[in-house]
Amino acid sequence: MIKILVANRGQADLYATSALGAQMMRVRTFTNESAHWHESELVSDGAGRVYNRVAGIHQSYGQRHSIRDKATEKFTRDIAGSMTGEIGGGCSGLVLIGAPRLINRLQHVLPSSVRAKLIGVIAKDLAHQTPLEISRCLRTASRNGFLGAT
Repeated sequence: MIKILVANRGQADLYATSALGAQMMRVRTFTNESAHWHESELVSDGAGRVYNRVAGIHQSYGQRHSIRDKATEKFTRDIAGSMTGEIGGGCSGLVLIGAPRLINRLQHVLPSSVRAKLIGVIAKDLAHQTPLEISRCLRTASRNGFLGAT
């Protein structure tokens, strides 16, 4: 059994299939509720402000990473933590499909036992496609040799 994780910032669907390009069955869905919230709804207060005497202007203590990025990071960690149980002894491989930035984050937080089963990565956002379209994309990628783990 091959597992396929199709993810975007708001939702990740885990599918199971007997072979790449064969019919897929949804096994589990992960949802990130905070993905659809405005950034001001994710925190209770904004960044502090300070007066810069040299420049004569007010500047914020801006954050290097936005609150939304931190929420997405938490979502990827939640997925990675759950994947250990999902990728058990009966799984022969894992394929990750999603937006390049999210897939990169997910690859970095996956446990080594799950990463060892990774057989391919497709950096393309197919989260809103039907299982049939995802299956076609998998078939094309494996046939053309674009299905490679990175």
